[in-house]
Amino acid sequence: MTYAHPIPTEGLVLGRALVPETTDDRISRVHARIDRQGDRLVVTDAGSRNGTFVNGHPPESAGTEVMPGAVIRTGRTLWAVVADVALVEIDRRVRAIFDAVQAAAPGSEISVGFLEVCLLSPPRTRTLVEAVVDAATRRAQLGGELVAEDLEVEARAGVYAVFPGIASAIGAAHRIAAKLAGATTRSLVGGNSLVEASRGERRVAITCPPSTAFLVEIHDGAALVASGYTLKDAEAIAVASAWLDGAPPADAPQFMRLADR
Repeated sequence: MTYAHPIPTEGLVLGRALVPETTDDRISRVHARIDRQGDRLVVTDAGSRNGTFVNGHPPESAGTEVMPGAVIRTGRTLWAVVADVALVEIDRRVRAIFDAVQAAAPGSEISVGFLEVCLLSPPRTRTLVEAVVDAATRRAQLGGELVAEDLEVEARAGVYAVFPGIASAIGAAHRIAAKLAGATTRSLVGGNSLVEASRGERRVAITCPPSTAFLVEIHDGAALVASGYTLKDAEAIAVASAWLDGAPPADAPQFMRLADR
């Protein structure tokens, strides 16, 4: 279960009240606090029975400052600090779209334009998921990827209208992750999304920005073997898949030449 909670000027208590459907029996009713101190965010434990951890470490008695990207653990519940809660909402909607499409038409491809239409102009008369399922079912019969024209929508001004680029980055990340077994995605500061996948010591990290090219980094253990840019998500997938499937390290720099084509 995912919740998004803006941090008000008076601060926020992290505890059971914020996660009413939780099954975590190790989180206290008042477990920790996150407070605003000017431009800073500071986390303190509130005398919880099972302790609070910030990026894996207990906070200082006077509090530990956190930045976007920090992870706070209370019991078995994780809290991610993000720069803009709207990113969480967009990611949630994109994931709902992907899940609905795969349920209605497994293996369907989704274009960036289709995602942007879903986010910018949700239908008024039906739920977003219902509309997406209908569009996916029709497209599955025709073949090809879902495009903006597949979704009949009525424009509604101002709904995520300032985030089309971010929607594209999140959508690209989910498309790439769907092609890499065990891959995870997360939003980064600045509208970027990150895809990570690993097999043994081999790891790939693909940064998906709102615009321009994808940054692909391939790692062997702690060592960065090669990095470079690709112009298409298909190229990023090819680079990542080849490395994870056991391509020799000596060949890794050659993968990066995809960006020069």
